[in-house]
Amino acid sequence: RIQKFNPDGAFIMKWGEAGAEPNDLNWPRAITFDRSGALYVAEDQTFMNHIHRFDENGVYIDRWETFGSEEGQFDSPKGLAVSPDGFIYVADTDNHRIQKFDKDGNFVSQWGSFGDDDGMFIYPTRVAIGPDGCLYVAESWDQRLEFSNARIQKFDANGVFISKWDNMIFGNLRFYDV
Repeated sequence: RIQKFNPDGAFIMKWGEAGAEPNDLNWPRAITFDRSGALYVAEDQTFMNHIHRFDENGVYIDRWETFGSEEGQFDSPKGLAVSPDGFIYVADTDNHRIQKFDKDGNFVSQWGSFGDDDGMFIYPTRVAIGPDGCLYVAESWDQRLEFSNARIQKFDANGVFISKWDNMIFGNLRFYDV
């Protein structure tokens, strides 16, 4: 569920109880707001890979939901970011890519694939829009995996790789998913 608090930490409201209805939330992973106050929630649960949209009062608007690997489909969306111009970026973690949508959930573009070269991903988990308008994508280290990138990559709004920060010296890793 999602809970809303005032700036002093006092509880205001909650929404998104567990269940199978479109406005239910079973496994929310990430949240972000657009300029109008709409709240986007990434939900990641086996075969329940959704992006929900609520208004600023928690009223359900819609959700985008398709499990898979085709354009506009998700497999474990774990990160969300909204750009100043209203595009929604989704870290489609188990598909090893970033997807870009308009505010109504229409697919715009995608980039990335499994790998460790620049512009490729191994389980991207977080996305953020910087003050420069660029997209920052975090790939975390998971010690249970035999491979991982443990880095942050920087892209322009169209997915063109710009730079990266990483440190893959075993035993001295800087980026962990906690």
